[in-house]
Amino acid sequence: MRILALDLATTTGYYTGGKNAGSIKFEKGTRVLDFWEWMCEKCFYEGENNYDVIVIENAIMQRGPANEVFHDLKAVVKLVCQLTETPLIGLSPTRVKKLFTGSGKAEKIDIINKVLDMGIDLPYRIMKAGPDKGKKRYSSDAADAVDIWQAFKV
Repeated sequence: MRILALDLATTTGYYTGGKNAGSIKFEKGTRVLDFWEWMCEKCFYEGENNYDVIVIENAIMQRGPANEVFHDLKAVVKLVCQLTETPLIGLSPTRVKKLFTGSGKAEKIDIINKVLDMGIDLPYRIMKAGPDKGKKRYSSDAADAVDIWQAFKV
């Protein structure tokens, strides 16, 4: 089964199985259009649908700007799913965390560490200042996409 798992946020995490997870950031002013174009590239190939299902975390409890970003991107995902006749599955954040880590209250670092322990590569950046200067900061968005994918597979 071909699964696309998405963690919808300002920086969107994605995972399709395999060794690498990814994340992509869309600029505020053109976020919805850029995300639409990215989703079309990701989901269509020469008129064929690339995925059997798209899975997201239904983060309906967010507040403020994050809530607006989530719902804007979710609307795009819904449209792509309708156009490609691809089922869209939404899982609750606590269910995803519980299925992936064993605790519905797992922290981001717990999810990141489990993904790394599985041998999956996550994007990262090297911190340039502060107490973590020189250390890797892994993408929690990409890690969340992995845990969404894994939770769906359970």
